[in-house]
Amino acid sequence: MSKPRKKSKHNINDIDFDACTPKQLQEIKRKIDRILKRKQTSTRQDLAKSLEHIASKRGIDLNDIFVQPLSKKPKSERGTTVAPKYEYKGIQWSGRGRYPNIYKEYFDAGGAKKDLLIQGYRSA
Repeated sequence: MSKPRKKSKHNINDIDFDACTPKQLQEIKRKIDRILKRKQTSTRQDLAKSLEHIASKRGIDLNDIFVQPLSKKPKSERGTTVAPKYEYKGIQWSGRGRYPNIYKEYFDAGGAKKDLLIQGYRSA
């Protein structure tokens, strides 16, 4: 475990942030973010140890109390592209989100989405 740091002579109120350059402010922000993340991690670990200790004293397994949340998709799977489902005048669309502007004229003329299905696309 590292030694506790000496308390700085400077108080946060002594810093004139308005006089700092953007580069200096970014450095201050990076340091604060790093310290904050470290303290949050430490607090979580301390809390987890305390909860495990209390539960074990009572003969309870924490896994019986806390249900594991559904995990998020890994970052590598987020934002993946989806195969196009519709096509109009050479412009393909997956059917998700807003449709391309060129589809507006078709829909305004009474066209139906089902008529734009790409051949071979299997709907559920």
